[in-house]
Amino acid sequence: MILVWLPAGAAVAAELSMTQICKAGLSVVMGRAPNIMTTEKVNNGIVYLSYRRPSDNTKWSYRCRVEGNRIIWASAQGRWRTHSSDSVVTFGHDGKKIWVKDSLSGKETFNIDAIPK
Repeated sequence: MILVWLPAGAAVAAELSMTQICKAGLSVVMGRAPNIMTTEKVNNGIVYLSYRRPSDNTKWSYRCRVEGNRIIWASAQGRWRTHSSDSVVTFGHDGKKIWVKDSLSGKETFNIDAIPK
């Protein structure tokens, strides 16, 4: 679990799990709801996630790690998206909501409580 502290002046500190951050991030990148994503495992700071695409029931699997406010992801067997030509995925929060910005696909905001841990 990662503790993410709010900036000075905020009323409370919010506790987000790394899995919630990754689900929110991949939700924006893949255009899927975070609540359809399943945490397969967490190992050595890497979250392994998957979801079934509703249209054809195919399973899609990903890896994710968090570095500061950056969400770095890869497909299950693919490369980490850290190349200069890859999109940059970042997150922030205010204690009740988490927002994720993908430099290529835009920004979305989610209620923290609505993202499974």
